[in-house]
Amino acid sequence: MLKIAGPGRDLDALLAEKVMQWEVITYHNHESVHKATGTVIYAKGAEWPVYENSCSYPRPWFPSTELTATWEIVMKVRGMGYRFSVEDHGADGWVITFSKQGEHHIGAAEDFKYAVCRAALNVVGCTE
Repeated sequence: MLKIAGPGRDLDALLAEKVMQWEVITYHNHESVHKATGTVIYAKGAEWPVYENSCSYPRPWFPSTELTATWEIVMKVRGMGYRFSVEDHGADGWVITFSKQGEHHIGAAEDFKYAVCRAALNVVGCTE
């Protein structure tokens, strides 16, 4: 059983590996990687690295907290043949469903981005 603690670097790396199917390489305190310090996650084969600390180049990829990257997750799963549906439950949050040929993979959370991430991980067999 997968334990997803919530939005953040670990979830973003898991999405990069399992959903986007990128090879994830993690560097710790490695100054030669984009002259950044701290923890840097680089997804080999991706257009952009995934990293936690801020630096001027390149653009971060944080699907659990940044909407543009969240939509990249949606488009990847739709590219696998899944339909995407959204239910807005107001103060109770969001329910996201990816469905295909009788399969229904659901993610629910107060935050839209996190709900998408949870549903996408269910698609690839990473269930909570």
